[in-house]
Amino acid sequence: REEGDDTDMKKAERPEKKLKKVNSPMKKAERPEKKSEKANSKRKPTQAGKARRNIKLSQKPSEAAQGSGERISMDVGNYLAPVPCCMLSSGRPGERPNIMTVAWCGTVNSKPPMISVSITKSRYSHDLVSETGEFVLNIPDITLAKACDYCGVKSFREVDKFAELGLTPEAMEGLDVARAIKEAPLSLGCKLRHTLELGSHDLFIAEIVSLRVRADLLDKKGALHLEKAGLLAYVHGQYFALGKWLGFFGWSVAAPSVLTRRQRESRRVYKKS
Repeated sequence: REEGDDTDMKKAERPEKKLKKVNSPMKKAERPEKKSEKANSKRKPTQAGKARRNIKLSQKPSEAAQGSGERISMDVGNYLAPVPCCMLSSGRPGERPNIMTVAWCGTVNSKPPMISVSITKSRYSHDLVSETGEFVLNIPDITLAKACDYCGVKSFREVDKFAELGLTPEAMEGLDVARAIKEAPLSLGCKLRHTLELGSHDLFIAEIVSLRVRADLLDKKGALHLEKAGLLAYVHGQYFALGKWLGFFGWSVAAPSVLTRRQRESRRVYKKS
């Protein structure tokens, strides 16, 4: 009986084994769903992921950016940085043209296009701009970095800067006496509209009346690509070349499809810059 009981028990267990076998095909049927879930999870971030691979919007500053995390108060001063490096050229009838370096300048209006330049009264160029009511704001590239610095430390009273630096004065449309620097990637011909006395400096507000640009900075559609010119920036007495491209206006909120397209375009535009 014991043997018979054992046999019956084994027979009774067999259906359970069969049930296990019946369940196993169900697991196989589930496998494709798991694969598809994995495939879908890979597909979803691909469009935005590729676009954001090199364009990352940080939610929080990195530890390196935060430093010690401590902030302290200090004496007020002009610590705005970076600022542009510009070479302002001006002149009088019958005199050689002059160049000075300016960093305190910027855009102030779009219609009409206007810029501002801040110059201390002791500079020779201050008198030239005040008397003639015109000047040219030249935007230098890295090849003109040394010349840009030279024009900031040497006076018109000491030296002919155009001749000393081997630069070429070029006439600008709409201007009578001010000459552009032909070697600069971009030159803005300006007419003085307002002068504001601030204290140590006078703020000249001028309208841009003409523009000359290096032809290779224009694409086939005529769009200007100054990012390919190798421009300079100035930070508290130090000159820097502009670094790598980070993003475009509005990229922080752009749709994934736009990010993908603009990322692709940027690789073509900036790979040679």
